[in-house]
Amino acid sequence: ALFLLATIIIIIIITTSVFCIKNSISISITERIKQYGMLKSIGATSNQIKKNVYYEVFLLGIIGIPLGIIFGLFAAFILIIVVQKLVGMSFLVFKVSISSIIIAIILSILTLYLSSIKSAKISSKTSPINAIRNSSNIKLKKNKLKTPNFINKLFGLGGVISYKNIKRNKRKYRPTVISIIVCVAIYISLSYFVNTAFSTVKMEHGERNYNILLTTSYENEKEIKETLSLDTINRYSKVRYYQGIKDVKYSKDYLNYNDDVWEQTLKNNVYPVISLGEKEYQSYLNKLHLSYFDSKDKVILINNIIQTVYKNNKNINVNYNALDYKENDLVTATNNKTYEIVKVTNIRPLGFESRYNCPYFVVSDEVMDTLKSDSNVSIFIKSSNANKTQDDIEKIFNYKYYSLDNLDHDAELVNRLYTLIAIFLYGFIIVIALIGVTNIFNTLTTSIELRKREFAILKSIAMTSKEFNKMIFLESFFFCFKSLIIGIPIGICLSYLIYLSFNQEIMFSYKMPYKGITISIVLVFVLIFTLMKYSVTKANNSNIIDTIRNENI
Repeated sequence: ALFLLATIIIIIIITTSVFCIKNSISISITERIKQYGMLKSIGATSNQIKKNVYYEVFLLGIIGIPLGIIFGLFAAFILIIVVQKLVGMSFLVFKVSISSIIIAIILSILTLYLSSIKSAKISSKTSPINAIRNSSNIKLKKNKLKTPNFINKLFGLGGVISYKNIKRNKRKYRPTVISIIVCVAIYISLSYFVNTAFSTVKMEHGERNYNILLTTSYENEKEIKETLSLDTINRYSKVRYYQGIKDVKYSKDYLNYNDDVWEQTLKNNVYPVISLGEKEYQSYLNKLHLSYFDSKDKVILINNIIQTVYKNNKNINVNYNALDYKENDLVTATNNKTYEIVKVTNIRPLGFESRYNCPYFVVSDEVMDTLKSDSNVSIFIKSSNANKTQDDIEKIFNYKYYSLDNLDHDAELVNRLYTLIAIFLYGFIIVIALIGVTNIFNTLTTSIELRKREFAILKSIAMTSKEFNKMIFLESFFFCFKSLIIGIPIGICLSYLIYLSFNQEIMFSYKMPYKGITISIVLVFVLIFTLMKYSVTKANNSNIIDTIRNENI
């Protein structure tokens, strides 16, 4: 699943890069359309203008492609070193892939050529007068400049002016809007991809936040206390078990995946109740945003399980909620006492990160004390020095009954796997973020630069700084809003396609990427308003008269 999705993400990176290059060439041509008009006015033919554009693009390729290959190889070399240092995979070696370099060169040449066709056509066909006046992008049509009533009511005259400016200059703003849409859509889908990828790795390989498992009798309370006071122990959960909760209500998914199980067997099933020890229980409540007072006499249901089912001629892991309960429902224990469910969650405490075999009911030590729990206690320990902790525990227990597993090596392997996946995934995000921010910066600053004369004229007819800043603020708000309205649905669709790709190997329910959507909205507004302020500050620093006289804008 990760390999398939890596391919999808690489295609997205290539597509985004192609768009960025095309956009940059288009902006470059737009900035110099007046120069092409002047050349045509002194006799340059359309063919010569086209050749000029193609020649410029050729020079960009001659410089950019070799530099891109050099930086790409350097980045790959650094990545291998980082992985070797952080993950300890010494078998990974740097090797130059000739086929990748050839593909990159061919792709770059095709991108440059296809990106320059439209720009060359526009620059060669624009009439000299329109090009010199730079008026080809402004289309004044009465019906298109009508402003909705709510714009005037919400934002006043400044909002009306801003709205009409966007309508008049929509071709100049279009690259910026498209850039934001692409970045938002890619970020939402990638954030979903990252979260789902980590969840998948967790389900397939487990998660190990402890490195020592001690099992002993609860009667050895003195030895247990001495063990938990060791300096090398950073965190622990002291788990007691009780069997358990009976007469449960199964979910539709559970009944669907276990339809071959005899009904009486399902009815007789009981599920474990666990306590975590005072310290870990409080830490767990904090994760769930629960208070001890509201939870101490109630149960927390960890509801999701992973089951292997045979589907489409292969075994597939299915992640689903096993029981049909919600908050405030009641469950019955084997001692016939009823308990209220304070929370239904998939978040797991220390020691149970990889235990997806059945649902668990978590209770406080106070509740467990009222139950006839098992005589054994399992202590999941996160130690800073597992070997020393093991030696100390063996000395403490001596000939008393205990079982000790040092899982430090296994925990280290799992943590290395997570580190490797993190490097892989966040590397993708950084690359796409750099492409996206560069693209937005390029298009936005160029758009403001091309409007410097317009701004100077507005100030020359007594527009105050306050009114000017309000106009720019509202323009930024309008095209941010427009970009998000389009980009968010596209991002959700892409995230759902990623979900379908994962679902071929591991079945789980789709969850809306609310976190990615929220972060993308905040980042877009912060980025756009910051860039707008930067660009407008530059425009404000120029002399009004000199700017109006400047024929090169």
